[in-house]
Amino acid sequence: MEIWSILIIIVLVFAVRWIKFVKMNTDKQIKQNEEIIALLKDLNEKKQG
Repeated sequence: MEIWSILIIIVLVFAVRWIKFVKMNTDKQIKQNEEIIALLKDLNEKKQG
């Protein structure tokens, strides 16, 4: 019974680390998308300008 408890804890630790990793990458991707949108807006303004 004790080995199952240890396995569950290990799985939970890895799951939490994976979720944190995915969240960090999502935040980076959102920031990159915002920068791309800003650059495209600037480019569009210069083109029309």
